[in-house]
This record gives sequence, structure tokens and C-alpha cells, in this order.
Amino acid sequence: MTESTLLPDLLRERAASEPDRIAMIVDGRGSMSYGDWETRSNVIARNLIQRGVAVGDRVATFFENAEWLDFAAAYFGVLKAGATAVPLSSRFTGRELTSIVDRCAAVGVIWGAQKPQAPGWMATVTELERGESGETFQIPVGPDSVAEVLYTSGTTGLSKGVACRHVHAVRPLMDASWPPTWWRACAAGVSVHANAISTAAGQLRLVEPLGPLRMTTLALPVFDPGRLCNLLAENAAAVVQLVPSMAISILDTGAEREHDLAAVRVVSMGCAPLPTPLIPRLSAAFANARLVNLYELTEARHAGTALLYDGAHAGSVGTPRGATQVRVTDEVGTEVPPGVVGEIRLRWPGVPPQHYFRDAAATASVFVDGWTRTGDAGYLDETGYLHLVDRLKDVIIKGGLTIGSLEVENVLCEHTAVADCAVFGFPDRVHGENVAAAVVLHRPVAIRDLRDFLHSRLAPHKIPTRFLELDELPRNRAGKVVKSQLRERIPA
Repeated sequence: MTESTLLPDLLRERAASEPDRIAMIVDGRGSMSYGDWETRSNVIARNLIQRGVAVGDRVATFFENAEWLDFAAAYFGVLKAGATAVPLSSRFTGRELTSIVDRCAAVGVIWGAQKPQAPGWMATVTELERGESGETFQIPVGPDSVAEVLYTSGTTGLSKGVACRHVHAVRPLMDASWPPTWWRACAAGVSVHANAISTAAGQLRLVEPLGPLRMTTLALPVFDPGRLCNLLAENAAAVVQLVPSMAISILDTGAEREHDLAAVRVVSMGCAPLPTPLIPRLSAAFANARLVNLYELTEARHAGTALLYDGAHAGSVGTPRGATQVRVTDEVGTEVPPGVVGEIRLRWPGVPPQHYFRDAAATASVFVDGWTRTGDAGYLDETGYLHLVDRLKDVIIKGGLTIGSLEVENVLCEHTAVADCAVFGFPDRVHGENVAAAVVLHRPVAIRDLRDFLHSRLAPHKIPTRFLELDELPRNRAGKVVKSQLRERIPA
């Protein structure tokens, strides 16, 4: 790989060296080799050119999680045509979908089993795989060309399109310090996941087979703890990719006890910090595996941190991954000392920040002086480990005292009756804000018992004054809890 390497170059090189090796499997739907992936995407690219797609045009792809194989072929076909892919799925509602396609000015949509309602031309993968050569094809573009526009979850309003250049996706794969030695032991193994198409985690799984470890990804279209554990055992999988809600579901159902998970070497966590009380249970469930937490976000998916759980830094999200640099700053961007809470900022030196597509104002507020403002509150400790406190918008200020929801959530999760929880602030006439908690329970428990439990572990001002008991927490497409929906349930 060189400084000018594009994503399709990675696929072409892998297909030339290992054409018959399986790159991707979808449970119940089949598999695709590197050679097939290369050929299919070449045919699609030529057909897109015949349709008039030009360099830099946006082409939306609309696929469900059972259609990873067609999505992967279509996505790389778009890139080989010199265009920009806009991954979408039915997780975007009809009105939101139309808005996104309009705002990114997509010239057309490639769709799978479900035809969306959107402007521009429509074509299926089947239609785009007819009548053209599968020989190597690439419309020339540069590494700074936009490869994709990925729309965020939109938890605080209209979803924003994060533009990712080829260099953002390729450069981390070229870094000599990543992956670390303990992850390289998984080389050429199977990595099982249930990440969704059209999310940042899903896009990472898409390019994972093209990385130095040559992993075969096995996608589970719909997450089910028993089925996931069964796939891990059947395929002697080396890696499993989880989000905290999935880990909780596996442990709560006892699915890990029904299958032999001895082959798993890495349990990779993302999306949100794993509640600290669950770490010993997850370690016991995957006895031969290393637990690693990855701190990443859509706006900086080329940069982030990683924590290998070793018992010493369980409350942290780790240290910089690869060439990532981390700063914690005050509200005007001045770096604060270790131990002081501020806003977390990330960058990968030599790689320009990403940007919001066609949104100069939002870009200027988030991507500042080469750094990406994460919107997360946290601090660096004296040893350089990064600790999350909360989303800045979710930090609770009660009577002038700052409360981080993660601290309260971690303590709540220690209670044996609590399966899942979310802590959030709500308006209070006296204190400005007060603390509330939504809980999902294993078994019935009196609220006073939960309060007594918290009082023995937290300062009084951090104890929730309101509790919501729910069957499940509201989550967005990325699996993150939508706290704005919880706030709406607290009466004024």
C-alpha cells in the first residue's frame, strides 16, 4: 500500500493473491470470495458508468442486514466508478430517507429486496450485474476523494452526513502499530458480528476482510444471543464483535453456557463503554479471549482509542490506537491538565479531518484546527488512559454540581436485579436539573431498595429522584440509548 492507495486497490490486490479465499459470509444467505467480490464490483462499476454516473456523484445503496454480499458488491462498484457511496437501509424512515437522498443530491439508488421511495433512478444489483466485463476497472480518483457519506443516528435532530475520504478508511490499515500482537494471533480467522449496514460499525466490518489480518467476516442478519454463540462454536471463530446491549443479552440468557466458545481469542466491544460490573462475567463467558473496548465515532472513524481489559484500567476506554492523538480541552479549546474533565478531541496526524457533507456551519463547529471534537466529556489520567464521563449534552448539572451518567449507570448495573439502565437529567425548578434512571430488570425490586443500594455507593446528589421501569431501552440505529426519548417520559 502507498499514500495513494484507494479502497478498491485493497480488494484488487487481495483478489489477485487469494481469489478463492472467502472474504464474507452471511448466516443463512451464503458467502463471497475475494475473486467474486472483485468481479461483481467491476461489472457493477461499468454499468454505473453506462448509466451516466460521473466522478464524485453520490449513489445511495439501500440494503438490509441479510444482504451484506450484494451491498459489498454494490458499494465497491460505486467506488470503482469514481463515485461516492451513501449507505442506507430501512432504519431510515420514508421521510428521512427522502430528505437524505435529496440533501446529498444522490443521482440514483441501488437497492436489494426492499425498494425505497426516493428520487432519482433505481436499479437492483441483478440489473447492474448484466452484460458487462468483470475485468479490472477503476475510474481514476485520488485518496482525498470522498468514498462515502455516512449519515449519523440523528439522536439530536436531523441526521448529518459524515464524509469519509479513501485515506480515512485506508490509512489505519497501513499503520504498523495496529493491530497489536495479541490481535494478530487471530489472523486469517473468522470474525462474527451483528453490526448493521449503514452504521459506522458496519462500515468497519465491510473493510475488515481487506485489512492485514485477512479476517473472514460472518454477519448475523438479526442479533440473537443463542444463534450468535452457535455460530462462534460452529466456525471456531477467533473474534466476536459486540455492543454492550448484545453482551448483556448473551449473559442474561446464559447462551454462552450452551456452546463451546474456547476458540474465541478476542471479544471486541464498541458503540458504548461496557458497564464495569459486567467485565468479570464476560471474561468468564469467553475464558480464552481478550476483552477489548474500542472508542470510536462516525466523525473520526480513522482515529480512536483501545483498552485491553487487564483489571487495572477497567473504568477507562484505553490509550490511543495507531497514530491517534488525544486531547482534552475546555470550552474554548485550551488543553486541560490530567484529571480535569473537558471535551475529548481526536486526530490522526497527516490525515485531514472528516467533514459534514454540504454543511459548512456544522463542519466548522466540530472539525477544528485539524482536530475532531467528539462531543464527549472525559479526562486523561496521569498514565495517559482516557476516561469517559458522559456525552457533553447529557452531563447533568444539579444545583451547580456536575454529575456524569456513566458513573451512576455503572453502580446501578452492580445491583443483581438490574439487567440494563440509562441515567439522564430532566428539568427541575429548584435545582435546574435532577437525576432520573430508566431500568430494565431481571426480577421485581422495590425502588426504595435501588435507592438504598445507590446511597451506600454514591454521593446523595447523584441518586436518581425518578425511576422508569421499562421492558427495553430505546436505542438508535447504532445501538446507543436515545436519552431524549426517556426525558420525554418524565412529567413536568
